[in-house]
Amino acid sequence: MWLYLLLIVGLLIFYKWKKHMEKFQKWSHLPQPEKPHWYWGNKPLFSKGPADTYLDFYNALKGHRYGVFWSGTYPSILVRDLDLIKKIMVTDGLEHFTDFGFKPYEENPKNSFGLADLRGESWRKLKRALTGSFSTPRLKKNIHHMNESALKLVGYLHSIENNEFVEAKKFSGKYYLSCLATIGFGLNVDCFGEKKSTFEEKAGNLFSLQDFLLIEFWPGLANLLGKTGINPGFEKYIANICKSVVKARKDQNLQYNDMLNNLIEVSKEHPEMTEEIMYKTCIQFFSDGYETAGMVFGILAYYLAVYPEVQTRLQDEIDELMDGKDEDEELTQEDITNMTYLEQVLLESERLSPLPNTGRICTKDWKVPGDDHVIKKTDRVLIPVIGLHMDPEYWPEPRKFDPERFSSENKKNIEPITFMTFGSGPRQCLGMNVYNVQTKVLLVHLLRNFSLKPYGDMPREMVWDKFAFIGKDKYEMKLERRDH
Repeated sequence: MWLYLLLIVGLLIFYKWKKHMEKFQKWSHLPQPEKPHWYWGNKPLFSKGPADTYLDFYNALKGHRYGVFWSGTYPSILVRDLDLIKKIMVTDGLEHFTDFGFKPYEENPKNSFGLADLRGESWRKLKRALTGSFSTPRLKKNIHHMNESALKLVGYLHSIENNEFVEAKKFSGKYYLSCLATIGFGLNVDCFGEKKSTFEEKAGNLFSLQDFLLIEFWPGLANLLGKTGINPGFEKYIANICKSVVKARKDQNLQYNDMLNNLIEVSKEHPEMTEEIMYKTCIQFFSDGYETAGMVFGILAYYLAVYPEVQTRLQDEIDELMDGKDEDEELTQEDITNMTYLEQVLLESERLSPLPNTGRICTKDWKVPGDDHVIKKTDRVLIPVIGLHMDPEYWPEPRKFDPERFSSENKKNIEPITFMTFGSGPRQCLGMNVYNVQTKVLLVHLLRNFSLKPYGDMPREMVWDKFAFIGKDKYEMKLERRDH
């Protein structure tokens, strides 16, 4: 019996291997600088993290405009040439590459991630309707809440300033979560108390690692099971909050200056904004505005700690602004807009903290300009963002933290498509302005009151943790109170 079972398993493995070999052969005429594993493709399972995987492939592809990258047994066209990237992301994006490509194309996706996963005309309508909600003038109405959250964070940091070290992703996460509760849902949640609120506890279990691994290596099975990478318990919690808040506001005809209110207003005119899309988009807010924001800020805090000359210059700019204010006078939108060095520091930190790649699904056959190859409808295209950000051809000494790259004199020399922390073109991240404004407010209050100092081994060129999505798993550093 066991012999028959082993024989059947062996035949199934052989059949699967044979099918994969046929698929690899079908794409063999296109550049493939790294030979794919018959099952894992170009993604080593344990030996290399996502950042190194895409950066190494980008470097190996030098001399080619594009090549085939295998996500397991799913082929994607990874594009290296800047002109092709601009066409795909910007000029031809709306007609040929409308849909987001976080994962390979599925005919009937069950694992939708809110607005980001909508396709075609449904996405276009809702994107147009929601863009104004994330504009700088609209955010100006919420900067008071950001100031309040930042001041609460300063109070929290005073309570732990004598600890051996603080962890930047953790303390900044409290600030981003506080802002998200207020300007996202109109909720007054204490994220700075000794005991975590239910809101904070639930947000701490946002992602499911097992589900992400399933999506990464077995996307077909993940879709069949409806996996999104979000912890099902957290998804249910947010869905219940959204449903109760939406019902109360509709019943009482209440209006708020928060993001959920914007979604409700859009749903009145656009049936595409269903209740399910609404609460899944709220989960997307958590993913981008809390979890990812903390990852990106951790890198910024790290570089400020190991580049004290940058931190000191930024503190001088902050002090000059704040010394001219009354004690209880708030930071305004105009204040942070006029802080030129703050902008430079923020942009340079974002250059050094990108997602390894972004993707698009081809929605209409596209012949590669100057080439015979046609990218077919439903083919997936990958843009190696980390490769562009770490290419010395575009960024001299790319691993160096140098805010002067974004000075008024130097900024005009930057090729815009080589800077894509928030993507580019029609699918650029809607939350870019939210992160930038929130983080500027956070930095002003934080560095007005404290200095960040290195703790332990912190080289000036940060080494990413192997399997971290962005940067490192944690950012331990010392906190030093400032007198002013």
